[in-house]
Amino acid sequence: MQMKFTCSDCGVEMKFDETKGSLRCPSCQRSEQIEGYEKDFVKFRHVKQLDEFGDEEARLYVCRSCGMQLMTNNRTALSTCYFCGGAMTIGERLSGDLMPTRIIPFSVTERQAKKAFSRWFLKVKFAPREFRKKKKECSCHAIYLPVWQFQFRGQGEAKLHATRSKEGVDEEDQEKIIETDHFDLYRRFDLGFDHIPMCASGKIEGRFLEALEPYDFSALKKFDLYTDFETAAERYGCKDDKLEKGAEKKVREAIDEYLLRTVSGYEETKVIEREYQVGKAGTEYIWLPVWFVSIEPADNEYLFVMNGQTGKVASYPPYAPVKILIAWGLLVTFSFLLIRIIILLLGGSLL
Repeated sequence: MQMKFTCSDCGVEMKFDETKGSLRCPSCQRSEQIEGYEKDFVKFRHVKQLDEFGDEEARLYVCRSCGMQLMTNNRTALSTCYFCGGAMTIGERLSGDLMPTRIIPFSVTERQAKKAFSRWFLKVKFAPREFRKKKKECSCHAIYLPVWQFQFRGQGEAKLHATRSKEGVDEEDQEKIIETDHFDLYRRFDLGFDHIPMCASGKIEGRFLEALEPYDFSALKKFDLYTDFETAAERYGCKDDKLEKGAEKKVREAIDEYLLRTVSGYEETKVIEREYQVGKAGTEYIWLPVWFVSIEPADNEYLFVMNGQTGKVASYPPYAPVKILIAWGLLVTFSFLLIRIIILLLGGSLL
């Protein structure tokens, strides 16, 4: 059991400051050096279980407007919601099952994310004027996205049909002919699938995670509450059992793609019969780094999302129909005038 010390001035429990190697009061900032405490602290932090942390070490914030739930460490306070801009209030006491087993750290800095957002915003030519005016109100936020990572094993067999064609000439009629050969192929397989990510967010849709892939999962590292929790993380909204069917569907599609890649030398190949047995081999709760900007906080429909590891961008900006029609009309008019000029240069009539 770790020793506890209270401040002699204000009576608040003192915390260990790793940078200075001493105890510090979080209220009055009084500092004290206690012999042997640092050794005890280091030993304690490595054996402490995740389900023992409390509000002094990790906090849950809940938005009063949209219900968004974000977690932070005890050094980060949230006053407004990243999604809708509403006021945040400290929620219930946290439990260990909300913490991931592993995370992928951020590689993209805030400066790089802001530059990417500015470049992307300039390219949104057909967005409504009101949308473009909101740029000054936007800010990039770093969030760990909650993800359930599945492992599957797939076994089974499949029949495939392939074709191969060749051209020839009929000697009698001297006509060009095409001969097509048909082949029936058979495949058996026993495959393992790791790192099948499914978004567990309650606010960011799964389509954004799919658009941000791939992540380099070799960079996964064991999560440490004290050193890795330097930004906010969203509390998961879906448990793994609700996402398992979606992950299994991805695996079955991947099996079809794998079988087609085993066939070469044919013009067209397709799977005609299949019998797959797919079973879950494991599940892991992880956090993936994401930079994002909520552009329309009223309904959270439009997001700029960036892979915090690779810098890949996924976004779905709005479009103004009037701007698209005007652009299309200008293009048609310009094309018509260009054609008429070419005809005139070639000696044709104006009309």
